[in-house]
Amino acid sequence: MRNYLFIVLTFLSISGCSQKPSEILEETNYESKSPTLEIVLKSYEVSSNFVENIYKNDKSKIELYIQLEENGTIEKVPNFNETPESYFSAYNLIRDEDGNIIYIAEFPMSESEDYNLSYKNYFDKKGNIIAFERRCNSFNSGCAEIIREESIYFYDASHLLVKKTYKITDGDNKEIDYKNCVFNYRFKYKQRMTLNEYMKKNKPYTK
Repeated sequence: MRNYLFIVLTFLSISGCSQKPSEILEETNYESKSPTLEIVLKSYEVSSNFVENIYKNDKSKIELYIQLEENGTIEKVPNFNETPESYFSAYNLIRDEDGNIIYIAEFPMSESEDYNLSYKNYFDKKGNIIAFERRCNSFNSGCAEIIREESIYFYDASHLLVKKTYKITDGDNKEIDYKNCVFNYRFKYKQRMTLNEYMKKNKPYTK
């Protein structure tokens, strides 16, 4: 069983940046004074807009994969129409016009349907992470019928965190105080700083 999330990230200090918190929790908001911040945010905007356009206008370019068991292989499938009732995780992969993988999203299955969870990775053309997103919609929080969490981590080309955002809202997209909530579905997750690192963890993607 997965453990509850508690992330401790240690970063090198760089000139021109405000002091980073030593512990980055799920609800942490942080922004550095790095001169690369605006470049990173612009890269994320371009990449996320490209991905969003694919989802809206050309879903045939989304490569679909499925993993039946936690330690099982990740296999490409033509669609999710015949997906088994129980599986470990589903994946979406998107390439740019040159064939470079720029986006990989993981959607772990919730057999109880008490939560909907996704981990989204945005990479640049060289395979460096631009941003990592965690989104979780869930019930049974004690503070709202439905809560929606969104965490986004932004990284520069040296894999240094330059910004981290967190937002939590209810089912009507009204902001709420996370301190009043119980988080039953904050599972441990690991961020991969490069596409190569991600592929080593998920080798079937390279087939």
